[in-house]
Amino acid sequence: MIRLGTPVLCAALAFTGAVRGLVALAAALALFGALSGLLDVANNAQAVAVERSYGRPIISGIHATWSAGLLVSGAVGAILAALDVPLPVNVATMATLLAAVSFPALRALLPTEPRDSAGEGGPPREG
Repeated sequence: MIRLGTPVLCAALAFTGAVRGLVALAAALALFGALSGLLDVANNAQAVAVERSYGRPIISGIHATWSAGLLVSGAVGAILAALDVPLPVNVATMATLLAAVSFPALRALLPTEPRDSAGEGGPPREG
């Protein structure tokens, strides 16, 4: 879901800056919000897989990194706005930066499938 959803989210973000009219903007933002919510769930599943591989609690640090990324991207967007960069260019630039930062990390994702409890000393699964 993350590998598929991230490029779609980047495109949806760029699209929000290109739409004209209130109804189109509302639809674009609803699509962006739905995609963001789906990715949030998938990202949390990935965070659990990473935390398991580390063997210690790290999810709060992952959430802090997410928040820091939002603050940085908000600051860059605000700087572009202060420089009178047109909104479609501003949003497309932010989508491009999101893609550039995200795509290298997509190759490093861990599998998030449930582990087979039979291999961990638990009861075998009935199937």
